[in-house]
Amino acid sequence: KSNISHSYIIMGLENTHKVEIPLWQISEPQSKSKTEKLAARYSNYEHTYANVKLDGLPIRSGTENIAGAWAFGKCLERHYLSEKKPDGAAYQRFLQQKTMTSNFIAQLQEIKGCSLIPAARGTEPLEEIFSPWIVQAAFEGIPGEVLVRALSEKSIAISTGSACSSRKLSRPVLEAMGVSKELATNGVRFSFGPKTQQQDLDKLLEALKEIRQFF
Repeated sequence: KSNISHSYIIMGLENTHKVEIPLWQISEPQSKSKTEKLAARYSNYEHTYANVKLDGLPIRSGTENIAGAWAFGKCLERHYLSEKKPDGAAYQRFLQQKTMTSNFIAQLQEIKGCSLIPAARGTEPLEEIFSPWIVQAAFEGIPGEVLVRALSEKSIAISTGSACSSRKLSRPVLEAMGVSKELATNGVRFSFGPKTQQQDLDKLLEALKEIRQFF
């Protein structure tokens, strides 16, 4: 049991495989007799192993419910970003961010060697299908990790890949999108929030232009 990662760690034969199960997914039996009954119930499967797959891909614990996330997002859009509630604070903030992000993208494209990911980003009417809260781009000759550190020194936080793949060199999602290896390596993600202001984007753009001069 790991109190640091809040999970049970189960090692396979000869410690060649490791499985981590979050504690919240485990319910402990209330008594010894109930434990014995539960063990007896699954005794026939003691030496049975399974490799669960979805659409040919292995599923691991922690796999995101993409369909559920998409549906939840649509519910939020319907109830908080509806044109039927034009006076709503959330809707007004959403429209403000769309304008800010549109201007940010336009200025981003003026920086030498900048490529938006995907390339269709910033073009009408396709821009409507993208979230104004996230922009991904790559800068020729500047590896993503280098740009992350350079901006961090200026108190600006950005990211490259997802948190769960931070130790991996590959970028499977970008590869699946047909993005070249070089572009994927240089790719970074700018994420905005409800408290992001125009001066924050101006500061980011100035920092990017300054860093660009060194490469």
